[in-house]
Amino acid sequence: MKTEHNRTLLQEFTAAKWEDIKTNPFYKPQIDAIRAEADRLIDEPIPSVSFADYHLYYETGNRLQYENAYFERRKRLNIYAFLYLLDENDTYRKPFFDSLWAILDEFTWALPAHVDETLPLEKQRCMLDLFASETGYTLSEIYFLLHHRLPKLLCRRIEAEIHERIIQSFLVLFPNGTNRWESMDNNWAAVCAGSVGNAFLYMASDEEWTAAKPRLLACIDNFLSGFSNDGACLEGFTYWQYGFGYFLQFAELLRQYTDGAEDLLALPKVQAIAQFQQNCILDDSLCIPVSDANIEHFKQDLYISHYLYRHFPDIELPAQEMAYHFGDDHCHRWGAFLRYFLWTDPTLPACTLKKKSWYFKDAAWYIHNDEVYSFMAKAGHNDEPHNHNDIGNFCLTHKNHFLLYDLGAGEYTASYFKDETRYSHITNSSFGHSVPIIGGAGQMPGKQYSGNILEATHEHLVISMEHAYDVSSLKALTREFTFRKDSLLLTDTYAFAASCEIPAVTERFITKIEPSMTENTVQIDALSIQFDSTLLTPSIQEKIYIGHHGTEETVYLVDFTFTPSAAKTAVSFELELS
Repeated sequence: MKTEHNRTLLQEFTAAKWEDIKTNPFYKPQIDAIRAEADRLIDEPIPSVSFADYHLYYETGNRLQYENAYFERRKRLNIYAFLYLLDENDTYRKPFFDSLWAILDEFTWALPAHVDETLPLEKQRCMLDLFASETGYTLSEIYFLLHHRLPKLLCRRIEAEIHERIIQSFLVLFPNGTNRWESMDNNWAAVCAGSVGNAFLYMASDEEWTAAKPRLLACIDNFLSGFSNDGACLEGFTYWQYGFGYFLQFAELLRQYTDGAEDLLALPKVQAIAQFQQNCILDDSLCIPVSDANIEHFKQDLYISHYLYRHFPDIELPAQEMAYHFGDDHCHRWGAFLRYFLWTDPTLPACTLKKKSWYFKDAAWYIHNDEVYSFMAKAGHNDEPHNHNDIGNFCLTHKNHFLLYDLGAGEYTASYFKDETRYSHITNSSFGHSVPIIGGAGQMPGKQYSGNILEATHEHLVISMEHAYDVSSLKALTREFTFRKDSLLLTDTYAFAASCEIPAVTERFITKIEPSMTENTVQIDALSIQFDSTLLTPSIQEKIYIGHHGTEETVYLVDFTFTPSAAKTAVSFELELS
């Protein structure tokens, strides 16, 4: 075990803090839920991670069957390690040790979706993906906290597996940036580099850390470069929380390791990124729906909010009722799980959040929060991280419920991440977003397919979006929203080449609430979409799709079709809230 510096690590794990965790009513609901789950599972067998389940991904593209058992194992490790720390008795000794042993025995800590099965076995076994990196970090931190209470054989196995699967994997097996995440600028860069970095800080020698450090810090720079200058995470809020959470965990451990000499929080743009959470909430507690951000109601990792509040000026705290509870994280990540207890402060205000409208100019997102309704729309381009073809897409909420919706992520399968099949999924295609269909064509993927926000004020939003389509006759398409007290006016203005045949156009609206229709109105709960029935032919389609967690979900496609009578045509909709 490394000894030169790790006596200074995890300084927040003090006797006083741990006593507060044990006795403060603030933590009791979480601890009670953890204990109840631990007691429920104590006599249950550890889920098997069978060859059949592992190999199913390569045979059918299915990820969930293996991943469900994989993450269930990590839940068991989290709860039994935590309670073994908390209670300081042997009630949970056996399930804790058995959970450790089972994870140490896994063929690989990576998920099959991230492992090329044609690689040499050693590289498959030691592949560093998101979850292998997280597992190495988890085991190294648990070892740091509990090695004095673990059997020597378990200690020796943890030391050996971390050294082989994390330290030697990074330094020797995948050298010089050959991990694909070392060139990424999204959440992978922070999760993998942060997790691997923390495992090094806990378990590597000084020489090993010195060799790894430049590459790991380069990954952190890449991660920060993926944010727009206004601090927006183009992957959406849930991926901000994922990646930035691991960035903070690594930054804090590195600060402690260097006695404050290296402070990643002082890097340019970090303060803007830290404020993203408070600026991206829609309505009272809804998450802005962009990309594969697959959560409807805003859920904060409270440890992040409290940490940021203590370290940056002008940080606002969302309401504690909007916090994750035990079990909400289906991946059961140890770092966030433990830091809920170590980094939260029961004496901080319960909420300081101010409801606001916000324009992310660099990301090309606009959020309009008003008394009666809330709204968001985006421009940007169609090669963003976890991209959807969604230039000009907009969502509308009323009384903290979505009326017009973005579907978020579909089920993650092999085809979901292949370029040739990604946009066959309605969740990713522009056909699953509230944007026009022109001549039967949707938007195209690629950075060149883009849109721009021309005006963004509290009264108006104007987006140019003709470049999102590969329709040769389309010369201009401007989408304009006019915001009123209890309604908004949507006007799309088309310009086609006069020398070409003018294609039919379908204006599409996406909702998960079953609509009803009269002669000139479509009703979606409290929303009335009023349209010109002499120009537009309405229709409603019900469609079943597979959601992120593998279950069937229903969406309604509300379409208004027309053929423009002139080369330049405008069509308007009055959206009224009651």
